[in-house]
Amino acid sequence: MWDLIGYGLLVLILFTLLAHALHYHMILVVQDYNRFRYGQRTGQIKWEDNHVWDERNLPLTKIHVRIKEFFLNLKEKIRSIIEGFK
Repeated sequence: MWDLIGYGLLVLILFTLLAHALHYHMILVVQDYNRFRYGQRTGQIKWEDNHVWDERNLPLTKIHVRIKEFFLNLKEKIRSIIEGFK
């Protein structure tokens, strides 16, 4: 019994650490991307430097957008199901 509780807590802690690490990584990715775009607008970064942050080379940002869209769609589906019961 205690083994099961211990394993459950261990899994919970590991998933929490993983979630925090991924969230922190995404914050850094978005900050770097925003800094690059700001540099392009102000002329500090020239358009020749596009190979650094070409939007096609941003798989993490694309994944982040897809996950966000998935949860927004899921929220709308749940809301429509709840409205169906009323």
